[in-house]
Amino acid sequence: IMLLILRKLLFSRDGGDAGVPVMATPDAGKPLGSPPVTSSWIRVNASPTVSVVMPMHNSSAFVAETIDSILAQTFTDFEFIIIDDGSRDNSVELVKRYMDPRIRLLTNRTNLGIVATRNRGIDEARGEFIAVIDSDDIALPERLALQVEYLRSHPDTGLCGTWFQIISSSGKFLKNIRFSVTPNGIRSHMLVQNCFCHSTVMIRTELAKQEHYAEEFPVAEDYEFIYRISRRTGIDNLSVCTTKYRKHAGNISSVKRQLMFLATIDLNRRFLTDLGIPFTEGELWTHAHALYYNDTVFQTEASLDDLEDWIRKFTQFVRGNNGYDEKVLLALLMERWVVICMKKKAYRKLWVNGLIRQAPLTYMSKIFKKFRKKMRSRK
Repeated sequence: IMLLILRKLLFSRDGGDAGVPVMATPDAGKPLGSPPVTSSWIRVNASPTVSVVMPMHNSSAFVAETIDSILAQTFTDFEFIIIDDGSRDNSVELVKRYMDPRIRLLTNRTNLGIVATRNRGIDEARGEFIAVIDSDDIALPERLALQVEYLRSHPDTGLCGTWFQIISSSGKFLKNIRFSVTPNGIRSHMLVQNCFCHSTVMIRTELAKQEHYAEEFPVAEDYEFIYRISRRTGIDNLSVCTTKYRKHAGNISSVKRQLMFLATIDLNRRFLTDLGIPFTEGELWTHAHALYYNDTVFQTEASLDDLEDWIRKFTQFVRGNNGYDEKVLLALLMERWVVICMKKKAYRKLWVNGLIRQAPLTYMSKIFKKFRKKMRSRK
């Protein structure tokens, strides 16, 4: 009888104080009936250090891998807030198989969209920090530990991300992504593209609760959010890979490319205005099309001249601003210029222009890489 009582106390999820140790099963995402391979003692904290927030919508294909990766973290003082946004598959049933008491499963009565769901996660967070993870990505075991340590030792930093890997839908490695890590480099990078993989982001909870995601950005909400945060506090990227970002047909940025482009227009209007760069509506659209590699709008040499003039104007302004890195900005813009010229077979403009002398080595390296990629694709 005593043994039965002891077993009930150890394995029960109900009742008792928040600090009662509970047996966790990291492989709970396996089909029902699968025996646990490993187990560990965990302690449930009413005020955890980290709130891991994961929105979920029809995520049954990958969500178990994501959950397993969070439960396998070496840093264990966290709550795991999973918000289901009206899934029509068996995502919720998969989550309910997990017996880990750190998981808090919340459900939206209807499909509210990613912004409202992310904001609900922020409102529910009880931790000192919020770690973002999307329901198809994978966190490597040291992710939370590294970011908690960094933010605690850098009080002037409000948000940090990390490098990451891109994997296929089947989990096959595709490539490493190493974004800018210096403060000026990050600020420059953010003017051209979001240099934070959202599934690597950790932010101070107090800051997130003050800001929230903007409802007027149903896509690119992470880009707008991080940019707005950067206007208030330091943002950093750690030069270590902590996450596997899954690229597949269901990615929001793939499905809603046109909406993403329109969001880019709105964001860049804000960026340029905040910088104090004078621009016409035509220059804004030229800028946005270049950032998106939309070569179809650059049909004439005159349109390429307009793009070249804009790039020179943009970089010339940044050159006089100590808060930005001209080399980083030039490299990103030259990448787009070279790709567009090559797609349009505008080889004269590729070699005869005013951009080359601004950074000759960078320019030539971009051309070399693109030609090498083109030759490899023909094999």
